[in-house]
Parts: sequence; structure tokens; C-alpha cells
Amino acid sequence: MDGHWNVYALMKKYGPSTPECGKEEAVKNMANLRGELRNAVVCCFQEGTKKREYKQKYGHDMDSKIFSYGSKKALLDRAGELATFVQKKHPEIRHVKEIKNEHIREYLKEKQEKGCTKATLNTYHAQIKKLAKCCNKVYKSVNAQWADVKIPDPPTLEERLRKDKMTIEQYREILECANECSSLDGIRLCRNFGLRVQEIPRIRVCDIDFENMRLKIFRSKGGRTWEIPIETEEQRNLLEHLCQGKQSGQQLVSIRKESLNRYLHSLNDKAGNKNLLEQKTGFHAIRKLVAQERYNQNRKNGMGKEEALNEVNRYLGHGDNRRILSNTYVTDQW
Repeated sequence: MDGHWNVYALMKKYGPSTPECGKEEAVKNMANLRGELRNAVVCCFQEGTKKREYKQKYGHDMDSKIFSYGSKKALLDRAGELATFVQKKHPEIRHVKEIKNEHIREYLKEKQEKGCTKATLNTYHAQIKKLAKCCNKVYKSVNAQWADVKIPDPPTLEERLRKDKMTIEQYREILECANECSSLDGIRLCRNFGLRVQEIPRIRVCDIDFENMRLKIFRSKGGRTWEIPIETEEQRNLLEHLCQGKQSGQQLVSIRKESLNRYLHSLNDKAGNKNLLEQKTGFHAIRKLVAQERYNQNRKNGMGKEEALNEVNRYLGHGDNRRILSNTYVTDQW
């Protein structure tokens, strides 16, 4: 490895914070929350093993076993996000064994306050319970009881944050306050295609099919992959502009989601969009604007109410018949 230490391999061999690794810098790098959580997932991954065959051979003792690459990736993503949350809210915590149930409750509560549905919270909760089993299996000093944490009751409609959509006037006002930059390109992508903020940095030039007029979104929320039609001249012109001078495998917009969120927040502040600032919403509010506009157009094109809602759900990367999501994104249903 040309002198570089494989942190995961060291942690698997010595444990998350054992000093006998031989190099202080390696110990420092591996003795961190993100590394420990991700290492637990890697160690519990059963590469090349089929879940059904394992169950037939060993019975039901599969609590800490991970069989599919999709499950592994989803758990690694959750591990990274949980570590970021804990380190931001509780910087004194450095190891998995220090994470208590109250920290998990805080994490789920924040997700709920940001507008996550009950189904999404259930998914996050299940992934966290799996993470606990993996950590308990890999680290002898860990006895995580995160499965005991209950999902908080959903807020009422009056209490719910991120309930407003951005209006067309508000969008025009933030454009007037903006400077040409990568963050503004990301905002335009969201406005034109209804993208989630985390999807924008993941798009590569090769994900755009100009011949068939499709934009492919790979492994987004819930591991879903789908295609968004390129329907307007504005959409095509934007994509062609962003592709200029870039190779096939390069990012369409070279930016991180944290930077996108910060920039849009600053624009809402400059534009005086007080309701969006109070509700701590940004890209989510733009997605709601796109959803409402698409629903209105679907109805004008002759679609029935449920058909129009389902088409919007698919366009945004949701599934069919997601009534709660439909009511959240399309508030004016006629």
C-alpha cells in the first residue's frame, strides 16, 4: 500500500482503540466514531454468501450478518451520517461505546423535525438497530441498546417544519441575490428536475443521455435508481452548459451538499424569505414547488387525481400510491 495504513484492516485486527498497532498516527485515525461504525459494517458483511443458504445451514442467527451490497452501502451511509450528527452535537464523544440511547433519540427527532415521513423514520430506525448489532458483535467493549429507542410521535400539521413550498416569486428573488457559481448551478438543477440536495453532487456527465433525453439518478434515497425525462429546452440547455469541458466521469456540479445548503440559506436570508428560514427548509421547498407545478400540468393534460399524484411521486424518486408523501409535496390537489 506504498506506506499507507489500511485503517479498517488495523481496526479489525486490533480493535477500535488498541494502542499496539505500532503507529500513533494510525491509532489516531482509526480511533474515531465514523471509522468504528463503518468498520463494524465492513466486518459483518458476508461477501459471496447468500442469505437463504446461510439461513438453511446455520438457522436464524443472522442478526449481525449483512448479505447484500445494497444493504452494506445503506448501512455505511447511515453510519457516516450518524457519526457526523453525534460529533456535531456531542464533540466529546469519540467512540461507539459512548453513544447512548438519548443520542439516538436526538438523531431520530432531528430527522423527524426536518420532515421525514413515518416510513422513512422506520427505515432509519431499522438501520440503526442493525448498526447496534454489528457493533456489539465486532467490539467486546460495546453493549449498544439502540433497539430500545422508540420512534418519536409525529408532529401535528401545525407543528410540522418544512411545510411550505417555495413560491415562484421567492425563487426569482433568490436568483436576483445570487452570483454565478457552482452552488447556483446546483440550485438550478433542483429547480429544473426536482432533485434532492444529496443527489446533485452525485450526478456525473455520463448520467445524461441526450439521445434519449433522460437524466439518470443512481442509488439515491432508499437505494432507488430511476430516470428523469429531459422535456424542456431550458432543461437541455442547462445540462449542456454544465457538461462543457468535462469528461464523462466528472461531476456535473463540483460541490458538496453542505455547501449547497449553506448557499441557499444565505440567499433566502438576503431575499427575506422568512417563512423558509424559520422552517429551516431550502431544497425541500423547491422540490415542493416542482411537485405542485407538475401535478397542475398533469391535471391540465387530462390525468385523474391519483394518476397525476403517482406520476409526481415517480418523478421525484418516490414510489406509487404514497399518499402521505403526496399530501406533503402537493398541497393543492384539485
